[in-house]
Amino acid sequence: IDCVGNSPSEIGHSHGLQLSNRISANLEFYFRYFSKCGVAKQQALKWGEVIRREVHAHAPAIAEEIEAIARGANRTAAELFALNGRSEILKLSSFNQSQSSTGSKQDDQHKVTVGECTAVYCADSGILAQNWDWNSAIGNLPVLLRMCRLDKQRRILTMTEPGMVAKAGFNNRGVAVTLNMMFAKASEVEPYGLPVHVLLRMALESDSLLEAYAAIQNAPHDTNAHILLADPISQYRLLEFQGRSLEVVGADLRATDLGGDEEPIEGEEGPPPTPTLVAHTNHYLDQRFAA
Repeated sequence: IDCVGNSPSEIGHSHGLQLSNRISANLEFYFRYFSKCGVAKQQALKWGEVIRREVHAHAPAIAEEIEAIARGANRTAAELFALNGRSEILKLSSFNQSQSSTGSKQDDQHKVTVGECTAVYCADSGILAQNWDWNSAIGNLPVLLRMCRLDKQRRILTMTEPGMVAKAGFNNRGVAVTLNMMFAKASEVEPYGLPVHVLLRMALESDSLLEAYAAIQNAPHDTNAHILLADPISQYRLLEFQGRSLEVVGADLRATDLGGDEEPIEGEEGPPPTPTLVAHTNHYLDQRFAA
């Protein structure tokens, strides 16, 4: 699907208009799924309004685009912001509590089956790839969304769910992202900061990997996720989010902005060589997050 325009509103309205039926089907699935996880539709819409305020405060251009998607699809803004914040709503639900529980057979009986996603980056070739195994009920809904901002000469290609501003994808500057859903116990009572799908879009609006990393690092968030951020010249960051914390659990050796020293491999002098292949699934690598 091509969305071309000179403003976030034009891009968003084109998205909503062309995908209105798929957006409605996606919303129907998620409100049903939220309810199954203990979040009634009215509560999800209430949190959608909270997310709406947060995105307007911290990413106004993306908020403008989501508002326009809603208008184009003839849906409410609260619905579309709840959809873009689906990971954060699920984080506050029994879904996250059951997935992040450990140990008992009783806990396992209440878990919802979730597919595993694996993201892989080949540093030698600069290729980033991912499989997306979320839920078979919406397996036919995702689209390849090609967005072109004529005024900024920026092009973005993203595989995303209808109504969402981004998921896995890359831009014409070579900045690429993938996403893994993660699970951890949470005590918050409402969403805070930017949803992870908005963070992905912020990265895709950047001119370089360093700019994308800085934008994500400085953005308020409260989510459980992993973003693999990469580019064609062997630069990458493995970014793990747990609640309001962010840890870099892997990076290329040119990543001088992270601090700390690389541990040498036993029997070798100096830092370890850059890995030719890095990967991440739906499990934390950071020891503090994995505990």
